[in-house]
Amino acid sequence: MKILCQMSGGADSVLAACRAKEQYPNADLYGIFIDYGQVAAQAEETTAQKVVERLGLVNLKVVTVRNLYNGGVNSVPDDKEGVDGKLSAVYTPLRNVALMGITAAHAAVIGADMIVTGNKGIEQIEGDPYSFKDSTRKFHELSEILINATLEEGGIRVNQILSNTLAKKMTKKDVYAELLGYGFRYDATFSCFYPVDGKECGECHNCIEKKLIFKELNNE
Repeated sequence: MKILCQMSGGADSVLAACRAKEQYPNADLYGIFIDYGQVAAQAEETTAQKVVERLGLVNLKVVTVRNLYNGGVNSVPDDKEGVDGKLSAVYTPLRNVALMGITAAHAAVIGADMIVTGNKGIEQIEGDPYSFKDSTRKFHELSEILINATLEEGGIRVNQILSNTLAKKMTKKDVYAELLGYGFRYDATFSCFYPVDGKECGECHNCIEKKLIFKELNNE
């Protein structure tokens, strides 16, 4: 069995890969990282490569897509203002549609039976500027149907491994706590929107959330 794991270097994708390795011990696990022009691409790729090596995945396929990212270094650094007062400044329309298509294409090339994604959304959360339709369970179910309806041969399962059996979305604290159990500590993942010299800025939405969570985890 071959499994292709979407890797971003972030906590969710790292945990998804850890679970896949644990749940499918006899499978050959591969990784894919897609640089779609996001500001943190270089740091994310470096982190993803370290995770792939640490978990013993076969390799990391790196794909570069030009000019997909909607934001950039001049985007609102705070992110809280969002776009039109609703969406996060890091929102890229249909990003995961594009990334899933690329992932599925590579999965077909290597003969993978399954794609493992780190997305953990169950449904879009109203009022949350960081909750997107293309990160939900419905999106991944539809993606699997589309992939298999258009493949000339074979079949590929899309496994939203962090939440495919849950009635409630995992919190980021849940993710980091589980990662600690696998030995992945604070610096082992990368989730910053606006890195400085390849390091997390400590000031964006993700960095602030991460610091607060680890402060809580360290006090428990």
